[in-house]
Amino acid sequence: MRSRLWRSVAVLGAVVVMLAGCASGAGPSARIGGGDCTTRVRFHGVVYRSLATQQTPRTGRSLGSSHSYGCAGEPLPGDTSKLRLHLAVGLDPNVALLVREKDGQDYVYIPRSMRRRDFPPRLAEAMRYPRCRVPASFTGTWRGVTPWPEDDDIAVPYAAWFEARHGTGLGFDKWSTVTLEAKITEGTRTVPTSQFLKRAIGDDVPVAVTTVCRGTAFEVSSVKFAD
Repeated sequence: MRSRLWRSVAVLGAVVVMLAGCASGAGPSARIGGGDCTTRVRFHGVVYRSLATQQTPRTGRSLGSSHSYGCAGEPLPGDTSKLRLHLAVGLDPNVALLVREKDGQDYVYIPRSMRRRDFPPRLAEAMRYPRCRVPASFTGTWRGVTPWPEDDDIAVPYAAWFEARHGTGLGFDKWSTVTLEAKITEGTRTVPTSQFLKRAIGDDVPVAVTTVCRGTAFEVSSVKFAD
């Protein structure tokens, strides 16, 4: 029988996959795509909507603040709070900017009328999972695994998704967060136990990960809890 841990993780996984389907491509994604009704902001009179990205540009200078608006850009009754707006390094704020939402994280927003065919290269790159070009090491959050296990343990190999925040080999000179898929194998030191996954995924305990390249794919050589 599936354990309580994996019932809770599986439910989380179903939600993550559903959100990812609404966004761009397979795997977990932190944001719902622009076709859904999410918070809007205004910048220089233009309504901006959130955009699902796999890589978040680095945060630049302040661009002021904005109230939250509804789907059509209408004011939200009774909402007097404001969200901070910041430059997305490497992008013109007329194309994309960063909004610091109530969870304290920065998210990419673009003009509501903008279409993907009009994305500049940096924004198009932010939408894609990175390819492995050099070995990488990073600390961050373990977001999920596939396939979801049928019992307490998960057999290798399997795919893991991480949200990396600090490290080397992932372009942190231009990205503040990078979401990547990496394979856990029998060569991973040490293959995570169910208790490890419970803390890492269920309790959001940060992990430290090293990876090597298998072609353009990431493979985890080691994973442990971050110091």
